[in-house]
Amino acid sequence: MVSCFDGLPFVSEKLPEESKKVFLKGTMENFAEQMKQLMLMQGFNVQVKLLPIRKTIVGGLPAYEPDFIIGPAKGKANLVLYGGRGVWSLTLQSTVKNQTAFFSSLEILKDENAEAAY
Repeated sequence: MVSCFDGLPFVSEKLPEESKKVFLKGTMENFAEQMKQLMLMQGFNVQVKLLPIRKTIVGGLPAYEPDFIIGPAKGKANLVLYGGRGVWSLTLQSTVKNQTAFFSSLEILKDENAEAAY
């Protein structure tokens, strides 16, 4: 899954690193809770565990990634923040294979219609 969102109330390049990590942690905790509730509604009581956040590069931009576990499945998320935009990409598999190829294939293009954020 890949999702892009515009209109963040901050310019990412001006945020301290810790604030970016807090944003990602909140995003991932929200995702984990929604997944847990969705699975419960379908009759599955699964544990959701978030693992430590690391720095990485996605589409040539600085990013953060945590691994996570939902029941028996393992996953990896990436969050890139730039200007007032964010790109969130996520893979979830029963085995963690080919995630590097997926994340390496992402290309993040500048929105030519947006005002220069930096």
